[in-house]
Amino acid sequence: MNKNKGIHDRYRNIIFITLPFVLFFLFSCASFDKEFYERVTNIKFPKAIKIIETYDNGEFYTCSSFKIDSFALRKFISDYKFEPLKRIYPSQFLGVHSLKKELPDFNNFDNKFFVTGTKGKNSWIYIIDLNKCILWAEVQYPDMAGN
Repeated sequence: MNKNKGIHDRYRNIIFITLPFVLFFLFSCASFDKEFYERVTNIKFPKAIKIIETYDNGEFYTCSSFKIDSFALRKFISDYKFEPLKRIYPSQFLGVHSLKKELPDFNNFDNKFFVTGTKGKNSWIYIIDLNKCILWAEVQYPDMAGN
């Protein structure tokens, strides 16, 4: 019986040691919340999107990047009245500080389009690069915690 107790104690210790790491990993990994983006912006994503990366700082903004075929992107540009991107200020797209896999090249504005908007205390910017067939979407939301 002492042998079984030792095994149970060892497993219990392993669980108590690994559980906090697993929970931290699960809660720290951002997942793309399509419903949130669409509800806030009234912009519906094309059907076939491949998520490249998503980030949410949990404080005041979330951003994501997507690979989308050029036909769907051209329709998206038309449907939501994107305008040609001619310049951008660093504070307009915070995703350049948090996304790692694929960033817009703001040194070249060829075939880049954008749309911005606000609703209540939320604001957003969507940027498309037709050369790379990538959409970046960012929503800034109020920090309800006040910090």
